[in-house]
Amino acid sequence: MTTAQRQPRISLKLPKEVSLPFITIQLLVALSVLGATIGYFVIQPEIPLLYSLARPEQQILPKEYIFLIPGVALAFGLIDSMIILSLKKYDVLLLKLFSWITVVFIALLNFALFRILYIVT
Repeated sequence: MTTAQRQPRISLKLPKEVSLPFITIQLLVALSVLGATIGYFVIQPEIPLLYSLARPEQQILPKEYIFLIPGVALAFGLIDSMIILSLKKYDVLLLKLFSWITVVFIALLNFALFRILYIVT
């Protein structure tokens, strides 16, 4: 097989500056999924998840909805990780900024999840 016939490989190697936030994203998502899974067996059958709705009866949802927050964190983490891997050719400062914003967003989701779990237990 000649060099012209080879297909390009996708490299999963990250720049050194982005590896810490990338690992932090994965750990925060795992913590969110683990916290929701453990909390599912501890919390009451209905949880107040939607605080911003006007009527109190609309704020209460079945406890299965606790997995909504880790689902959003997982989707956001996976999409942003794929974006970070595909944009690694660009400026490192841009990648660092994008990855740390992702870390902050997922950390806020985790804070909301554990606050809800604290309220309902």
